[in-house]
Amino acid sequence: MIASADTSIILVNWNGWADVVECIGSLLHLSESPRSIIVVDNASTDGSVSRIEAWCAGEFEHLPQASLPGVICSPRAPADLRWASLDAGAVMPSPLPQVLLLRSSRNTGFAGGNNLGLAVAAAAGCQAHWLLNTDTVVTPRSLVALLQRLDARPSAGAVGSTLAYYWRPAHVQARGGATFHPWTGGAQHLGADGLLSDLPQDPGSTEQACSYIVGASMLITQDWLERVGPMCEDYFLYYEEIDWAERGRQQGYGLAWAPDSLVFHKVGGSSRKRASRLSLRYLYRHRLVFTRRFHPRMSGRVVRAMGRQLVHHALRGHWDDVRELVGAIWAFRREWLVF
Repeated sequence: MIASADTSIILVNWNGWADVVECIGSLLHLSESPRSIIVVDNASTDGSVSRIEAWCAGEFEHLPQASLPGVICSPRAPADLRWASLDAGAVMPSPLPQVLLLRSSRNTGFAGGNNLGLAVAAAAGCQAHWLLNTDTVVTPRSLVALLQRLDARPSAGAVGSTLAYYWRPAHVQARGGATFHPWTGGAQHLGADGLLSDLPQDPGSTEQACSYIVGASMLITQDWLERVGPMCEDYFLYYEEIDWAERGRQQGYGLAWAPDSLVFHKVGGSSRKRASRLSLRYLYRHRLVFTRRFHPRMSGRVVRAMGRQLVHHALRGHWDDVRELVGAIWAFRREWLVF
């Protein structure tokens, strides 16, 4: 089994320092420590770098937003925390510190940020990499459970956690991953809105239905990274993890779910807001980019499904969705002449 000490944890931040320090505060209580927690700052404009540096230096405390079952979260960094803050591309320390803040000079998106962290971790000899959203907190055995499930499934190159809602902690966001529907270009999280108390004992049936691992918590092996390659940066946001899973499948890898790896994710609760216009643009346009790349024969069906979705949003007055759906469909039609 790959050891926790041979595993990196990678967080990609953009203007979310408060979430980052809360997440790190929970990661410092893992039952077995990773090689390093690598935080990639994607050219934040909210002072994230200085705030994360100050927290790591023990200069202030940040209280968790909620008290969650099984989660231990330090509001202040321990006095003996080993950490460093460096520009991406600088010579990295050996060994890596407990927390490494990598400062990117530009926002390269979710995929680009993760790839920066993966390159550093791979160069340091890590054999597995846990990609984790910054707006999460974890339970102490969450990393060990991922590695144990990976060990039990030798054919798997990636494994997901049980994701629960931070604001509704008894409810499941996803059992590791999701089922992708190529005829609509959409997906459905496995076990969504079920109860944590009702999780199945055997992960096998969930793994069979899994098309990709939800990117909020995804552990991959170094072997996967070397054979499948890094995340595709064409997308910038959305569909990167589906693309990665599809390429992994082409290389013969399976996907796994570790039920006992419990991660709480800050979505779907009292803090939920409607998606920004830019994020909707990435969502709808990248649905068609992915379809054209991996399921070209489904392109017409996906465009028609998005047309029905457009009508749905128009009837409800969701005009940002309508504008971005029209833009995505028009750009795709003009480029590929789907109709």
